[in-house]
Amino acid sequence: MRATIPTLHKIIADGGSIILMSHLGRPKEGPTEKYSLKQQVKQKREITIKAYQDSFFKNIIEYNTKVVSPMKIYNQGLSEIIQKLDESCHEIAKINQQMQEDFEKLK
Repeated sequence: MRATIPTLHKIIADGGSIILMSHLGRPKEGPTEKYSLKQQVKQKREITIKAYQDSFFKNIIEYNTKVVSPMKIYNQGLSEIIQKLDESCHEIAKINQQMQEDFEKLK
């Protein structure tokens, strides 16, 4: 059962689903605790939950790397452009004001 763990992790990390089926022998007297898979089910449930958690956090990190970080860089670039445009507009307003003052002096 332990040998399946890496495969289970990979399947879940790649977005797959898992259905596990198994049996332990065929007791002549019918089902007994000795041949029960209850412990295996508990172990596999814990492994599956951990694999889903690992996959979830991996997806969050990947989303941050591929989407959020580039958006931060893009927004920073836009902020710099807007700041430069604002500075340019103030400069143009000063020039326009000076031209109007000079024009008034010429009258």
